[in-house]
Amino acid sequence: MECRAWASRTAAAAGTRDVDGPLAGLAFAAKDSYDVLLAAGANLAGKAAMSELAYDFTGQNCHYGAPLNPAAPGHMTGGSSSGCAALVAAGEVAFSLGGDTAGSVRVPASFCGVYCCRPSHGRISVDGSVPLAPSFDTAGWFARDAELLADVGRALLAGSAAAAADEFGSSWSLLVPEDALALCDASVASAFDSEMMGEHSVALLEAAGVALRRAAVADASTGELASWAAVFGTLHSKEVGECLGPWFCGPTRPVVSAPIARRMKSAGLVTGAAVKAAQQQADAIVARLTSLLGNSTVLLMPTTPFPAPLLGSDLESQPADVGRLMALTSIASLAGLPQVSMPLLKPEGGPPVGVSIIGPRGSDEALLALAEKLSTVVLGPPTAALNGVHFTPPVCADMLPPGLDDPQVWRLRFIVQSRLAPGRTMQDHADNLKDHHLYLEDLRARGLLQFMGPFLTPEAHDCGDGMFCLRAGSLDQAAAIAAQNPFHRRGIRVFTLRPWLEKILD
Repeated sequence: MECRAWASRTAAAAGTRDVDGPLAGLAFAAKDSYDVLLAAGANLAGKAAMSELAYDFTGQNCHYGAPLNPAAPGHMTGGSSSGCAALVAAGEVAFSLGGDTAGSVRVPASFCGVYCCRPSHGRISVDGSVPLAPSFDTAGWFARDAELLADVGRALLAGSAAAAADEFGSSWSLLVPEDALALCDASVASAFDSEMMGEHSVALLEAAGVALRRAAVADASTGELASWAAVFGTLHSKEVGECLGPWFCGPTRPVVSAPIARRMKSAGLVTGAAVKAAQQQADAIVARLTSLLGNSTVLLMPTTPFPAPLLGSDLESQPADVGRLMALTSIASLAGLPQVSMPLLKPEGGPPVGVSIIGPRGSDEALLALAEKLSTVVLGPPTAALNGVHFTPPVCADMLPPGLDDPQVWRLRFIVQSRLAPGRTMQDHADNLKDHHLYLEDLRARGLLQFMGPFLTPEAHDCGDGMFCLRAGSLDQAAAIAAQNPFHRRGIRVFTLRPWLEKILD
């Protein structure tokens, strides 16, 4: 039975709308700061874990833990849209919806080896999301290939104010910012030069259509590129203080981690004079980028200056590295430009690093089309991911399609969702967390654990690693396995099971 037809049948049987639209039958996840309303036919599988208050580059969260990085085990996912990137990298959803202010989509895409797009500021409504710094907040999305990234873009960008059809053509000049490369680790700069400027340079030029050249992105009017991080940091902090300050300093007195508390305190200390000076420099930066890009030039550069750091690394104690990272992400953030990151580099055979194209404001659709061309040049035509299509309607045994017992066609999985039992606290959860992780490691060793953690389901009110997915042959078998979880045996948490049916793509 054809996968999307089956999705329609199960949705109808469950009393939900029929599945239709360009993304019909595809499961996606959304960052936990979003109230998702997407009418293109995709299935919302869950809300994804994120960095605390979306105010962190690492993807770590002291309250809920850090998602695993499938592309670089033992390394950070990057943040703040950490769970979104991890799920796409693991193949557990076809695409995911995040948000990007200072790099919250671009950094995890680079670290997790997936595609992403940060659109032009204002092209996609962020109504329903939690604001952080409205002058810079954008939506953003992840996918495992450039073709699907463009499909999702068409659905999200449809109906928004686009540039005139003839404003941006199909031929582009590629400009490599020398000052951006200078801020990268030597291994990243070397890999970029070898792959983009060496092995694939002729093909990239043919795909783009006009020219491939090097130049500095900054000039005397803007100050050197490294200084752009401080400009963005000042303006960003000022707006974070305005958006979150009243809540943070108000009567609720929220409990946050020490790094977040320090950032919030600093945000409240930004002076009017500092903001005025930063805004003047930002205006010069916008003018420079507008002139440099015109209507026919895109920047081609590494997305991040280094690969994913090891889990547990303290980036806050390395301000020079944070500054290099923010300098690169500030280019699109300060000028509201669209940026697409593609997983094209693996410096020294290690963790991935993205390669970005940054286009003129409003060139989103043209930039996504260019990304498809460039990706094909470097990686070849896209191939279907093994776990590329997932269905998450409420399925029952008598609704399963023919061929479910064929492991080459269908897979049945069970999501175990749990929440604290009445009368229990997160301290009870923390006291039993070690045993819970030992249980998960045992399941992994026995081949029963599909994945753990990286997102919240829409119904969940707390996480605490309380969500994982089992390989099991029946609902009864899955329930028996889940009942052995120490949290569940000891009455710390109560659980429910949700079927997860996926079709394996050819």
